[in-house]
Amino acid sequence: MSRIASIALAAVLAVGAIASAEDLPAELAALDSADDAARAAAVAALRARDDCAPLVRQAMEDAEAWAQLGPRGRQALVRLSVSADVPFVNASLRAIVRSDSEDTGVRRSAAEALGERGTIADVSALGDAVQVLPEAATRALVSIGGRSARRALERGAGDSPPVAARAGLALMGDATQFEILVDKFAGADAEAAADLARLLTWATGHELPAERRAWETHLRRRNLATQLAHDDLRTAQTAAHELSAVLASKTSSSLESDLIAILSDERWPLFARGKSALVLGLGNARGAKDALLHAVRNGEEGSVRLYAAEALARVGDLSCAVPLAYLLIHDEDRDRIQARRGQQGEYFPVDPGMVRALLRIGVPGAADPLLDLLAGTYRTRMHRDVLRTLREATGGEDFGYEADSAVADREAAVARARGWWAEGRRVMGLSPRAADPGWDSFRKAVDEQIATLGTFKFLHQLRAKKTLIIVAEPALPQLVAALSHDDLHVRMGAAEVLRGARLGEGAEPLAERLGTETNPVARSRFLWALSVCGRREAFGGTAPESVRVAVRTALQDAALDARIAAARALGAAGDPAVDPAVLEAAKGRSENAVAAFQSAAAGALLRLGVASSLDAWDVVRTELLCDDAARAADALGDVRAAGYPLIGFDPAAPRAEREAALAEIDAVLRAEQE
Repeated sequence: MSRIASIALAAVLAVGAIASAEDLPAELAALDSADDAARAAAVAALRARDDCAPLVRQAMEDAEAWAQLGPRGRQALVRLSVSADVPFVNASLRAIVRSDSEDTGVRRSAAEALGERGTIADVSALGDAVQVLPEAATRALVSIGGRSARRALERGAGDSPPVAARAGLALMGDATQFEILVDKFAGADAEAAADLARLLTWATGHELPAERRAWETHLRRRNLATQLAHDDLRTAQTAAHELSAVLASKTSSSLESDLIAILSDERWPLFARGKSALVLGLGNARGAKDALLHAVRNGEEGSVRLYAAEALARVGDLSCAVPLAYLLIHDEDRDRIQARRGQQGEYFPVDPGMVRALLRIGVPGAADPLLDLLAGTYRTRMHRDVLRTLREATGGEDFGYEADSAVADREAAVARARGWWAEGRRVMGLSPRAADPGWDSFRKAVDEQIATLGTFKFLHQLRAKKTLIIVAEPALPQLVAALSHDDLHVRMGAAEVLRGARLGEGAEPLAERLGTETNPVARSRFLWALSVCGRREAFGGTAPESVRVAVRTALQDAALDARIAAARALGAAGDPAVDPAVLEAAKGRSENAVAAFQSAAAGALLRLGVASSLDAWDVVRTELLCDDAARAADALGDVRAAGYPLIGFDPAAPRAEREAALAEIDAVLRAEQE
C-alpha cells in the first residue's frame, strides 16, 4: 500500500473513531488540560501525526467531538488549525465567530485565525462580530483588506464604533478617526489611555507615550506629510511652497521641528520625507542642518538624499564640509553605483547636489569630483546634472562637453576641463565666511582625517587623503601644521594632500619643512609635492626664492630618490634664466649618473624651456622605453608637464607599441626643430 493510501485510510479511521467513540482520542482530550506543558505536549503529538489535518478538521466540524472539549481545548484546536495549516476550516471558524453560545475567548481565537488565513468570504461574519469582538474582528478585517473588508468593518462598527474599530477604520483610510481617538485621551484613566496609545500605534506605525499632547503632535505631522505626499503633484508642490514661506517668515513655532521629525523618521511616506527636506531648504531652516546631513548619508533612500543635498546647499555650513567630501569620494556609494551606464532601474544623481552644497559653503575643491564624474561611465542624466553644477562653479563654462556625444569627444572635453582646473581652482573666489558657525566642527573633523593618514589601513588613508584634498583650502593651516607631525605617515600624507589640491600656498611651508626633515622618504615626498605646489604658474611666473633655494639645496641630498624629486621640482619652480645651469651641473656629478636622474633632469630642462636641441628629449625618450612601467610613467609625466602631449603613448604598453608611438612623436618634434 502506498504512503498516500495509508494516510487516507488513517484519516478515514480517525474520522470514524471521533464520530462513534464516546471519548476523544487521547491527544485531543489532552488539549483541555489546565497544565500549559501538557497542552503543549498534546499539540506537538497531534502535529506529529500523519493524519493531523483531517483529525483537526473533523474535530472542529463534528458537533459531538467539539462538545467534548472545553474552552481551553477549543482554543488550542483553533490555533492548531492555523499553525498546522489545516485546509478547509474557514467555514468552521466563521461558525465559531458567529455563535452567540460559544465562549468569548474561543470566538476571539477564531477571529484571529481568520485574520491569518481569511478571505473575502469571511468578511461578513467578521463584520457581524465587531461589536462583540471589537479588536480581534477589526484586526482580522484589516488583515484581509480591500473594499469589502472596509465596508464590513463600517457596517459592523455602526453609529458608535468601538475604539478598536475606529483604529481599524483609520488604518483603512478614514483619517477622521484619528482625531476622534486622540480626543478620547481627555478624561481617560491610565488603563484606557494605554489602550488608546496601543491601538494608535497599531494604526499609525508610530509608538508614542499614552499622552494626548504627544498624539496631537503626531496628528499635526501626519497632516503635513499628507499635504507633501499628495497624489496630485501640483497640490503637493503648492503645499511645499506655502509651507516654505511660513517657515521663512518664522511665524510658526512648530513647523521646523515637525518637518525635521518627518524627514528623520523612515516610517513616514518617502515622498513626504523628501519634500520635508525641500521645504527646510527653501525656508532657510538652518536648525535643520544636522538632520539634513544625516539624511544625505549613503544607504538612505536616493530621493531623500537628493532633496537633502539640495537643501544643504541653502542651509549648510562649514561643519558639513568634511562629511560631504567623504561621501563624494566613497567608492561604495549606492546611488553612484546605480548611476553607472548599463545599470537598470531608477537612480538619483545625488553627487551634484552635494557638490553644490560644498561650493556654496565656500569649498572650491568640491569641483574636483565633478571632473571625475564627467570622465566616468555614468548615465546621461548624471552627466547633465554634473555639467549644470560645473557651469555654476565656472561661471558658465562647459568646455564643449556634451553628455550624449561620443566617448572620444567627452574625453577631450574632460581634458580641457582638467586643464582649466589646474589653475582655475585658485581663481574661483570661493571661501567660507569668517563668521561661519561651523568652523570649530570643521577643524575637529579635519584633525580626525589627518590622524587617519597615520593609520596602517591603506583604504582608510586613501579616503582621508581624497577627503582632505577637497577641503584643502579652509584646512590649509592644519595641513601645514601636519607637515611637522611626529608621525612620518601623517607628514607624508599631508604633503600628498597639498600636492593633490595643487595649493601654491603650501609651497613655502613645504620648502621650510624640507630643510629640517630627517627622513629621506619624507624629503622625497615633500619635493614631489613642491613639483606641483611650487610651480611657477601658481605665482604668476616666478616661484618664491625660498622655494627655489630649498629645491636647489635638495639636489645635494644624500638620497638618490630625493635628488630625482628635486630635479623634477626645479623644473616646475626654477628660474629659466638660472636653473638650467644648476641642472646641467647636477647631471654631470658621478652620483647622478643613473638613467632615472638623467631623465628627470632632462624633463626639468624641457619644462624650463631648454629645448633648442633634441638632446634632452633623447634622454627622456630612452626612459619612456624603459621596461619598468613606473619609471616610464614618471618620464611621461615630465614631458607632459613640459607641454608635450604624447597622445597615443601608453607607458604600460608592450615595447613595440611604445616604439611605434614615439616614432610618430619623434618625427613631429624633429620636423619642428628643422
